[in-house]
Amino acid sequence: MRIGIIGNSEGNGHPYSWSAILNGFEKKYLNEVPFVLIRDYLKSVNPEDKLCKDVCIKKNFL
Repeated sequence: MRIGIIGNSEGNGHPYSWSAILNGFEKKYLNEVPFVLIRDYLKSVNPEDKLCKDVCIKKNFL
């Protein structure tokens, strides 16, 4: 299943956090995330862990 996120919650970084939680992430890019709370939270998470193996948030569906 592929899903997308429309919009955001100003100030809390949900597009970053939800995508990282569902897709996994690479720690080397954490400093590019503009939300300190999200960066700090993701530093404590194993980037290989994915919430759901069958779901992927994509930038676009083309």
